[in-house]
Amino acid sequence: MVSRPFRLLPSLIPPICALIAFVLSIVTITSDQWAIRKSFSPELNVFDWTDNNTIYTLHRSPFHICSAIADPVPPVDTNNTNADQPPPLITNVNYTIVCAHYYPFGFNRTSCELAIATQNDTYPESGDARLCQQIHFAGNFGIASTTFFGLSFILTLFLTVIAAHVVFRTGGHTPIHEHDNGVPKNTTTTTVEGDSSAAERRLEPTSTTRRRRAFIFSHLNLLLVASLFTGVILALISQFYGILGFIQSAPNNADYATSVGNSASHGPWTQGIALSRYATIAWAFATVAGFAAMGVWRLPSWRV
Repeated sequence: MVSRPFRLLPSLIPPICALIAFVLSIVTITSDQWAIRKSFSPELNVFDWTDNNTIYTLHRSPFHICSAIADPVPPVDTNNTNADQPPPLITNVNYTIVCAHYYPFGFNRTSCELAIATQNDTYPESGDARLCQQIHFAGNFGIASTTFFGLSFILTLFLTVIAAHVVFRTGGHTPIHEHDNGVPKNTTTTTVEGDSSAAERRLEPTSTTRRRRAFIFSHLNLLLVASLFTGVILALISQFYGILGFIQSAPNNADYATSVGNSASHGPWTQGIALSRYATIAWAFATVAGFAAMGVWRLPSWRV
C-alpha cells in the first residue's frame, strides 16, 4: 500500500510548474533582452563580425531601450595632417550603454512613440504607427499573461493544500479524486462501537458535505485550467508581436552599412534570450501545469 506522502506527490506537479512559469514570465517582461543588436568596428569585414570583435551590444524590450553613448575623445592634431586629406577615422572609441525604462501606457511615456509625441524623429523611442502598435501589444499581452500565471500559481497552492489535508486526514479516499459526475462513490457511513463512536462520526463528513466539497474543488480546478491556458495563449500572442515588432519591423534592421557616429557598423536586430528562451519556457511549463491539473484533480462533469 502506498504511503500517504507518496499519494501527495502528483499534486505537487501543478504548483511547481506554475511557479516556474510565473517566475520566468516575470523575468521576461522585466528583461531588456527581447532584441539585441551588435556593433563592430568599420574596419572589419562582415566576415569578421564575431562575438570577440563586438564593440558593444544594444538591447531593447517593450519597456526598455538601451543606447550607446560615445565617450569623449581627444581632439585631432590638425597641425600634423594634410589639409587635402580627410581627417583619420577614429576607431578606438569607448562606449557607455545607458538603458532607459518606460511605462506600459501614457502619452510620450512608452518605449515607442509617434513623432507627434516626441517631436523629434531621431529619438530611439520614435517609431511609426505599425512598429509602436506591435511593441505595445507585445508588452501588454505579456503583462496580461503574467497576471494569469500568477493567479494560476495561487490557485495551485490552494488546491494542493486542500489535497494534502484530505490525503493526510482520510488517506486519499476523497471525492476530490474519486467521484463521478459530482456524486461520491463511497458515501456509506460506518458505525464504530464504543465511547469514541460520536467523535468518529463527527470526523467522517456526510454525503452532502463531501458532494459540496467535490463540487467546489472541481470548479476551482476548472478555473485553474482556464487561467493557465489563457495565460499560455496570451504569452504566445505576446511573443508573436515581439518578434514582429523587434525583429521584422525594427528600423534599419537590414541596413548593415549604417554607422553610429562614423565609428561603428552594426548587424541586424535578433532575438534576445528573454524573447527566445524565457518566454518559451514560461508558456511551456504553464502548459504542463494545465495538463497536470487535469490529470491529477477532477474537473466538473455535466449531464446532458
